[in-house]
Amino acid sequence: MLIGLLVRYRALPAEPLAEFANNYHIGIEELAESLGRLIELNIVDVNYNEYRLVKPLRDTLERDQKFNLSERQSDEFAESLLQNLQTYGEADSLPISLIDPATISAIKNGRAAPGWVHQLILPSHYIWLARERYHKRNYNESLDYTTKALELTSMMTEEAHLEALRFAGLSCARLGLVTEFADVILRIRKIGVKRAKSVELFLNGFFARLRGELGVAEKYLLQASNASKGSIDVQRELVSVLLLRRDYPQALSLSRELLSRVEGNAYVLDGYIQSVIALTPNVESLQYDAEFSRRLSQLKEVGDGPGLSFWCLRKVDVAIREGDKKQALEYSKEALKNTPNLPAAYVARARAFLLSRKYEKAWSSVQNLEELGNRRNRVRDGVEKLLLFSVRCEYNMETGRFELCRKDIDNVATYDPSLAKRLKLQLVHHVTTRATSMGADFKEWLKADV
Repeated sequence: MLIGLLVRYRALPAEPLAEFANNYHIGIEELAESLGRLIELNIVDVNYNEYRLVKPLRDTLERDQKFNLSERQSDEFAESLLQNLQTYGEADSLPISLIDPATISAIKNGRAAPGWVHQLILPSHYIWLARERYHKRNYNESLDYTTKALELTSMMTEEAHLEALRFAGLSCARLGLVTEFADVILRIRKIGVKRAKSVELFLNGFFARLRGELGVAEKYLLQASNASKGSIDVQRELVSVLLLRRDYPQALSLSRELLSRVEGNAYVLDGYIQSVIALTPNVESLQYDAEFSRRLSQLKEVGDGPGLSFWCLRKVDVAIREGDKKQALEYSKEALKNTPNLPAAYVARARAFLLSRKYEKAWSSVQNLEELGNRRNRVRDGVEKLLLFSVRCEYNMETGRFELCRKDIDNVATYDPSLAKRLKLQLVHHVTTRATSMGADFKEWLKADV
């Protein structure tokens, strides 16, 4: 719970932590011991009685769902902070370390009405809340907070202004708000700081990836990477695009370089492991690869909690390559249990059933993936469509329905021609090995652009 509080608030003094711990019947000695252990492990830093997460870990911990506070815990702590403020009279000196968390609590609880708290609100408070809501995947609220921050532009530095627009752009992209996103880009172009160009390129690449336009996304992200000289956010996004395009050599090279800088990032670890599995001819040899085994163990620790199933999905990849039907089914089932809304989990489940020749169940998983993308109020993602087209094509190849693959491959081509070409080559291999009779029109289509 301590990490959850420090994830939610930028920094916290000892006093409200002690009061909140007391509400949960946690003694001062136990709290001090826990904080001391987090400091020893270099997870938490302390400065003038103020505790905060060590910066390199902050982004990773903010994205890790297992450290989320429940809404009840969050509301109780916010209330505790606000009550703590009531103990200070007009002549008292309010601790500086209490101002930011108390102000954020007041904003979140709708108690920042005109008065002394209202006077303490800064654009940075809204930007921080936008960031926190974004990482918790509440994109509408994140956009609301950036809108409030941008109403205070006259109080911002240009860097702060750019950061507010960055989260506005990320949220608009997630929500598919094309017009609003274009407006954010125009506003970024008017900011006169060097980093503005790389942010613009990154956002354009990010939105292109969400639309499934992988070639466009890679182009923008490569430009952003050159402009920002190795930004971790940009390069992590680029790895995800390279994986989707099945450019495993480039994904491996970039993820390996990133791991030298961000040891425990689940997304980077997952990119590295996916690439190694795909590029290893004899996947059984990986059990003797010390580096791979170490990274896989790391991924299990940081990438398989609530909301993430990276480790399970990579175990499915290995099982399928080894032809281990039992493990493929077992780990794909676990991935779906962990993350019932994750499209990749349905893809893994379909592939596991295909390996076991359980075609009806494989088709059911493909249909479940399609239904997932059609749910109301679900954030639309072009990558989900690419996954659907690809796995449905794999199903039709495996079951000998070759001519049905044509529509899905043509659909993939509208997003990413190079990925469509790879699928068509895969189809040619299946058709050739089975020596199936085909219509003349299909034969001509199959030969084109291969």
